[in-house]
Amino acid sequence: MIAPIVGLIAFLLIGYTPMRAALLGIGLAWLVSFFNFKPETTSVQKVMAFIVALISLALGVLIALKPELMSNIKPGMQFVIIGAYMLIASLFNPGMNTREFIDAIEQGAQGIPLVCVACATAGIVLGAVSLTGIGGKLVGFVISFAGNAPLLALVLVMLIATLLGMGLPTTGAYILAAALGAPILVKLGFPPIAAHMFVFYYAIISNITPPVALAAYAASSIAGSNPNKTGFQAMQLGFLAYVVPFAFCYDPGLLMQGSWTQICWALVSGTGAVIAFAGMWMGYLKTNLNLLMRVLLCVSGVLCLTVWPASTIAGLVILIAVYVLNSKNAK
Repeated sequence: MIAPIVGLIAFLLIGYTPMRAALLGIGLAWLVSFFNFKPETTSVQKVMAFIVALISLALGVLIALKPELMSNIKPGMQFVIIGAYMLIASLFNPGMNTREFIDAIEQGAQGIPLVCVACATAGIVLGAVSLTGIGGKLVGFVISFAGNAPLLALVLVMLIATLLGMGLPTTGAYILAAALGAPILVKLGFPPIAAHMFVFYYAIISNITPPVALAAYAASSIAGSNPNKTGFQAMQLGFLAYVVPFAFCYDPGLLMQGSWTQICWALVSGTGAVIAFAGMWMGYLKTNLNLLMRVLLCVSGVLCLTVWPASTIAGLVILIAVYVLNSKNAK
């Protein structure tokens, strides 16, 4: 089922709007479900599923290449026609039958009010920000306070985004943080995609950041553990999420921006940083780590996230050396 995720990313990279890419991703997920055969699925049902999936794919490609075919149909009626077709086609879908298809629509409809309320609340706050002019004042304050230190501005925006995101669902948290934090970073010269991803990360990471770590507290209620201990444990496990946004502000390759060489190099350095920081926090890499090894892994992780190739290579060398030494000790 990874195909819909890959398709969604591909649609976004091609240039589709997020809404259109999401709709295509949903359609692709439904199409992939045709090949999710169950043990009791007969050969005839498999053949029928393959034929219907092939017809559905052909119709989807035809509509995508020839949008004028449905240009005379109102958007609402388009959804009705596509929905009716998917409902009928689900009769031949072993991975998602008609009942499951209807249940999926019902669950999606039940989730819409939560997003609508979050967006409406965020709209009220954004309206207040616009009317009072606090957004522009905040931009001016951060830029004047940070001066010629973009790193300090990133830290301030991190605090703002985390504070604004506390207690809000993902959509509302991002809208608020993007309205107040992203313009600051764009004005400082950071790429817009990096600025928005930066505030997005910290807006939603507030869910595991005490004192309002809603996701961690929900997990603690299920596990029957102490909420505060669970929240701080969540912070420890999610440590890298607090660091990575700083990295991709300075290294666009982590966001698939730039040449293929930059992207591949960012992938290698990012992977090295993840392994190093994970080993440092858990105190384990093939075997238990002593304090010196954990310090070396911390240094390796920091070096891997720098923008200087020499520092990154040094970080990777340290990581490999620690891994080899611990592999020998583990035998």
